[in-house]
Amino acid sequence: MRRIVALAVLILAAAIIFPSVYHDGLPKATIARATPTLSGALPVDVTNGDFSGVGAGEVGTPPTNSGFETAGGAVGTPPANNGFESGDFTSWTTTGSPVVNSGGPNGNYAQLASGQKIKS
Repeated sequence: MRRIVALAVLILAAAIIFPSVYHDGLPKATIARATPTLSGALPVDVTNGDFSGVGAGEVGTPPTNSGFETAGGAVGTPPANNGFESGDFTSWTTTGSPVVNSGGPNGNYAQLASGQKIKS
Protein backbone atom coordinates (compact mmCIF):
# COMPACT_ATOMS: atom_id res chain seq x y z
CA MET A 1 0.00 0.00 0.00
CA ARG A 2 2.84 2.37 0.83
CA ARG A 3 4.32 1.80 -2.60
CA ILE A 4 1.06 2.73 -4.32
CA VAL A 5 0.74 5.91 -2.26
CA ALA A 6 4.40 6.82 -2.90
CA LEU A 7 3.93 6.23 -6.64
CA ALA A 8 0.79 8.40 -6.71
CA VAL A 9 2.61 11.21 -4.86
CA LEU A 10 5.53 10.93 -7.30
CA ILE A 11 3.21 11.13 -10.34
CA LEU A 12 1.37 14.13 -8.85
CA ALA A 13 4.67 15.93 -8.10
CA ALA A 14 5.96 15.23 -11.62
CA ALA A 15 2.73 16.60 -13.10
CA ILE A 16 3.11 19.82 -11.11
CA ILE A 17 6.85 20.24 -11.79
CA PHE A 18 6.73 19.24 -15.47
CA PRO A 19 3.39 20.46 -16.88
CA SER A 20 2.30 19.07 -20.21
CA VAL A 21 3.59 20.96 -23.22
CA TYR A 22 0.52 20.05 -25.24
CA HIS A 23 -1.96 21.77 -22.96
CA ASP A 24 -4.84 23.29 -24.94
CA GLY A 25 -4.67 26.58 -23.03
CA LEU A 26 -1.24 27.48 -24.44
CA PRO A 27 -1.09 29.86 -27.43
CA LYS A 28 -0.13 28.22 -30.70
CA ALA A 29 2.83 29.44 -32.72
CA THR A 30 1.94 31.41 -35.82
CA ILE A 31 3.77 31.11 -39.11
CA ALA A 32 5.15 34.33 -40.60
CA ARG A 33 3.72 34.73 -44.08
CA ALA A 34 5.50 37.90 -45.14
CA THR A 35 6.28 38.34 -48.83
CA PRO A 36 10.05 38.68 -49.26
CA THR A 37 11.29 41.95 -50.67
CA LEU A 38 14.05 41.57 -53.27
CA SER A 39 17.16 43.68 -52.76
CA GLY A 40 17.76 44.39 -56.43
CA ALA A 41 21.16 42.67 -56.42
CA LEU A 42 22.17 40.91 -59.62
CA PRO A 43 22.16 37.12 -59.54
CA VAL A 44 25.53 35.40 -59.11
CA ASP A 45 26.85 33.73 -62.26
CA VAL A 46 29.74 31.37 -61.52
CA THR A 47 31.43 30.23 -64.70
CA ASN A 48 31.66 26.44 -64.68
CA GLY A 49 30.52 26.39 -61.04
CA ASP A 50 29.75 22.66 -61.22
CA PHE A 51 33.04 21.80 -63.05
CA SER A 52 31.16 20.21 -65.93
CA GLY A 53 32.71 22.38 -68.65
CA VAL A 54 35.48 21.07 -70.89
CA GLY A 55 38.73 23.01 -70.72
CA ALA A 56 37.41 25.45 -68.18
CA GLY A 57 40.00 26.70 -65.74
CA GLU A 58 42.91 26.83 -68.17
CA VAL A 59 44.70 30.15 -68.11
CA GLY A 60 47.19 30.89 -70.87
CA THR A 61 49.43 28.41 -72.65
CA PRO A 62 50.75 25.51 -70.57
CA PRO A 63 54.55 25.19 -70.31
CA THR A 64 56.51 22.68 -72.35
CA ASN A 65 56.12 19.10 -71.11
CA SER A 66 53.36 20.12 -68.66
CA GLY A 67 51.89 16.61 -68.92
CA PHE A 68 55.30 14.92 -68.36
CA GLU A 69 55.14 13.07 -71.68
CA THR A 70 58.90 13.39 -72.07
CA ALA A 71 61.21 11.79 -69.50
CA GLY A 72 63.20 14.11 -67.28
CA GLY A 73 66.83 14.88 -67.94
CA ALA A 74 69.96 15.46 -65.92
CA VAL A 75 69.76 18.44 -63.62
CA GLY A 76 73.35 18.75 -62.52
CA THR A 77 76.35 16.86 -61.25
CA PRO A 78 75.71 14.75 -58.15
CA PRO A 79 77.99 15.47 -55.17
CA ALA A 80 81.04 13.26 -54.56
CA ASN A 81 80.29 10.05 -52.63
CA ASN A 82 76.55 10.63 -53.17
CA GLY A 83 75.79 6.91 -52.80
CA PHE A 84 78.11 6.50 -49.79
CA GLU A 85 80.29 4.16 -51.90
CA SER A 86 83.25 4.76 -49.60
CA GLY A 87 81.27 3.34 -46.66
CA ASP A 88 81.64 6.57 -44.69
CA PHE A 89 80.77 10.26 -44.91
CA THR A 90 83.74 11.34 -47.04
CA SER A 91 82.84 14.70 -48.74
CA TRP A 92 79.90 15.16 -46.34
CA THR A 93 79.51 17.48 -43.34
CA THR A 94 77.82 15.73 -40.41
CA THR A 95 76.06 16.85 -37.25
CA GLY A 96 75.84 14.22 -34.53
CA SER A 97 76.94 10.67 -35.27
CA PRO A 98 75.01 9.34 -38.30
CA VAL A 99 75.91 5.86 -39.57
CA VAL A 100 76.45 4.46 -43.10
CA ASN A 101 74.80 1.05 -43.46
CA SER A 102 75.14 -1.44 -46.30
CA GLY A 103 72.47 -3.64 -47.84
CA GLY A 104 69.98 -1.06 -49.02
CA PRO A 105 68.12 -1.53 -52.30
CA ASN A 106 70.79 0.51 -54.13
CA GLY A 107 73.78 -0.24 -51.90
CA ASN A 108 74.89 1.82 -48.92
CA TYR A 109 72.58 4.28 -47.17
CA ALA A 110 72.79 6.86 -44.38
CA GLN A 111 70.94 6.22 -41.12
CA LEU A 112 70.18 9.35 -39.13
CA ALA A 113 68.74 9.49 -35.62
CA SER A 114 66.93 12.44 -34.09
CA GLY A 115 68.96 15.66 -34.38
CA GLN A 116 71.56 14.17 -36.73
CA LYS A 117 72.20 15.86 -40.09
CA ILE A 118 74.34 15.38 -43.18
CA LYS A 119 75.14 17.98 -45.83
CA SER A 120 76.95 17.47 -49.12
